[in-house]
Amino acid sequence: LVWPSSGPAGTSINVTGTALADSTAPVGSTLFNLLLTVGNAKCSSMRLVRADGGLQTVECILSNGEAGNRYVNALTSAGSAWTKTSTTSRPTSLPDASLAAPSTSTQATFRIVSTLMSLSVINGSVAGGQRMIIMGTGFSHLTDKIAVYFANVRALVVQSNPTQVECIVPPVSTSAVQDKTVQIMVQTNGQSATPKLSFYYLKSLTPQIASISPSSDIQEGTVLTVVGERLGTVGQVRVLINSSSPLPHGCGNEVECNVLTVNSTHVQCRAPARPAGSYSVILSVQGQGHAFVSQ
Repeated sequence: LVWPSSGPAGTSINVTGTALADSTAPVGSTLFNLLLTVGNAKCSSMRLVRADGGLQTVECILSNGEAGNRYVNALTSAGSAWTKTSTTSRPTSLPDASLAAPSTSTQATFRIVSTLMSLSVINGSVAGGQRMIIMGTGFSHLTDKIAVYFANVRALVVQSNPTQVECIVPPVSTSAVQDKTVQIMVQTNGQSATPKLSFYYLKSLTPQIASISPSSDIQEGTVLTVVGERLGTVGQVRVLINSSSPLPHGCGNEVECNVLTVNSTHVQCRAPARPAGSYSVILSVQGQGHAFVSQ
């Protein structure tokens, strides 16, 4: 028996079973020869809180583990040998190997809940483009288990670990530049983290491109002129020539256009060598994101 049945890292849980502690252990004693795991998360600060007949209840603090329904395993040691108890699934040679399938249908489970704590950036351009690190618990080190949404727009996840997810902020609009607040949802194994955090798309942080010239017959060394608003200052601006690849901006499929001059309304850069073809120009301002291209 495990109570409560769900919670995030840091939750105090009670596990009831048999042979969790030595029969002579007094209630209130700390248990050093017991290992409790919930999936891949270990419990710490284990303490015997109840002994009633053959049943014992142990209280412990859940460490960080991957979100989802997980089996609860208990291993006791005598010297260097570890032995399963009534709450384990099957013998394991390594105490950390606690994701094994249960041998019976009565295996105790606990649902680890993921949480969101903070964002490395909380506002930016309506065209997106910034790299954001989301801090929390219950994430996975496998990016294919993670999904990040800005409202209903899915973001590209670059990398992840149990406490951080790095993603690229997606654009919120392709038709207008206006302030908008969205909530960020992070899912691990299909389970949503709580609470949702807000991101603010701001017009004041959105560079805008009105025109780029020349727009054709560009060769290596051609000077491109970008005209617009809020285009940044020297040292803040990058101009990238992006191929028609389906990969999102920021994934390594761009080539730098060497910036020559910068002011808030004009940026000039020298075009790199590229094969013949059609390309998009991406202007990015540090701390703001990508420029919005006026239609």
